[in-house]
Amino acid sequence: MYTFCDKNGRDCYGDSELPLLFGISSLLNQTRDIKFVIYPILELMGKYINAKRSMITILNRDLSKIFIEDAYGLSPEAKAKGIYKIGEGIIGEVAKTGCLIIIADISKDSRFLNKTGFDLSKNKGATFICVPIKVDQEVIGTLSIHRLRTDNFSVIQDQETLSIIGSLIAQSVKVRQDQLE
Repeated sequence: MYTFCDKNGRDCYGDSELPLLFGISSLLNQTRDIKFVIYPILELMGKYINAKRSMITILNRDLSKIFIEDAYGLSPEAKAKGIYKIGEGIIGEVAKTGCLIIIADISKDSRFLNKTGFDLSKNKGATFICVPIKVDQEVIGTLSIHRLRTDNFSVIQDQETLSIIGSLIAQSVKVRQDQLE
């Protein structure tokens, strides 16, 4: 007999994170250049998690800046505004420390700089989750989502899912780096 639980509005058995993770790993295996699959990964993740936005940032150590590599739910103009210094805002802090940050309500946290113009009036109580993407314990970027609360919302489940996806992306980057050496 199977037991059921409720995760973000879906039953655990038969509709878990496995299809999402399989889809992402399949996308990562399609090409040698990860840049071609970042948006499809973000779109798949955003739709699965029911996120308003999802984005990957890349740390440029030479410039000491973090840039939005790609994003789901952001206009090209908003994406272009997403440039952070190491340690600046939530994304900069995650890139600096290598530790995830969860903000339960971004409208109440001064670390949320809102450089990309997220409409806080239409998205009251939005949560922001940002996890580091690390290769060999070195932060190379971040993965984050903006998510609205729902009855079946689980910030811990979302954080765990994002952390796994970040690890998949990091491993894909590492394999490609190793092949170039």
